[in-house]
Amino acid sequence: MSSEIDTLIRQIDEGTENQRRNAAMRMGRIRTPKCVPPLIRTLKDPSRLVRVAAIQSLSWIQDDQMILPLIDVVKHDTSDLVRKNALEVLARRDFQSHPEIRQLFEELVHSHYNGEIREIIESTLKKYS
Repeated sequence: MSSEIDTLIRQIDEGTENQRRNAAMRMGRIRTPKCVPPLIRTLKDPSRLVRVAAIQSLSWIQDDQMILPLIDVVKHDTSDLVRKNALEVLARRDFQSHPEIRQLFEELVHSHYNGEIREIIESTLKKYS
């Protein structure tokens, strides 16, 4: 499996957009913590579709290393699609164990977000209040 992961890491680092997206998705299906650091790096990929694939894969692996990078994505990514996916993953995490997630959602309730992002924020806060 290690050589497969090494190949996927090379594809994420050097591949075309489609190769990077597919490699990120494959890493999520492998579900090993060794894939978490390259997937976190992929959250900075120029392609929003590759970033969404990395977020999805991180959600499958469920490693706590993803929490702060996903919070950063929510706060700073330029794509609503990417922010929405990161929020959905964070919304499924336990607020008791991760107060930084609760703090993020409480900050965002006063933000300018509308539509689906606003619904995720409000429904998540309601669920945990």
